Parts: sequence; structure tokens; C-alpha cells
Amino acid sequence: MSVRSTQPVLRSDENSDENMTSLPFSFDGVADASGVVRITRRVPVGPVRIQITHFSLRTHNGCNSRSHNLRVLVNSDEIYQGEMHDCADLTINSARSWRGVLRLQFIADGFDASEPVNGAGEVQFRAALL
Repeated sequence: MSVRSTQPVLRSDENSDENMTSLPFSFDGVADASGVVRITRRVPVGPVRIQITHFSLRTHNGCNSRSHNLRVLVNSDEIYQGEMHDCADLTINSARSWRGVLRLQFIADGFDASEPVNGAGEVQFRAALL
């Protein structure tokens, strides 16, 4: 699998909660022989709760109304498992808190073998007590 990603930049969003910090991300990946794409991002943080917003998966074929089984894990804790359609805009909330380096893992199936997949989203952080 080949993955190219943009450099993450932490920023505060003036239109959101004053305790919210955002980390936009994007990636380019290639589905393996089974049609599965796996992406991992590492983010150092203090004690926080996270919300993943505006998460989408796109291919060079456009929006084909295909559905994918998506799993999202944070430090091996599953925070989402469900169906996602091409080009959908998905929001994933987590009630758990973490600190240290977050390992965000996105696993989606239903792609053609060797199909290029583009993903994007934003991780929003809220201060939390552990």
C-alpha cells in the first residue's frame, strides 16, 4: 500500500467552541489486492476527546454510490464500525478520552484492487479529564 499525506496543521476555528482545536488531514492511498485501504495517522495530544468531522473517501472514478465497510480505531479502540458510501460526509463522535500520541486508523473495503483512494477529514479535539 502506498500512502502520501499532507502535513497536519493545528488551528483553532473561530466559528466553533472556544475549547475546540482542529486538525485537518488528507491522504492518498491504494487499495490492496482484496480492495481494502488502510490509513494510519499519528497525532500527539494532551488529555482530549475527539470528534472526526467531514470524513470522506473518494476515488478517481468519482462518486459511484458504492458502500464500504468502514472501521475507525483510535489507539486500537474502535470508535466506529459501519457502512459508508462514496463521497459521503461522515461525522464520528467519541465518548472516550486519550492522551499521548493518538494513532488514528481508517480501514475501508469495497474498492477495486489497486484502486487509488483519496480521503480527507478533520479531527476536532476537546480538553477532557481522564
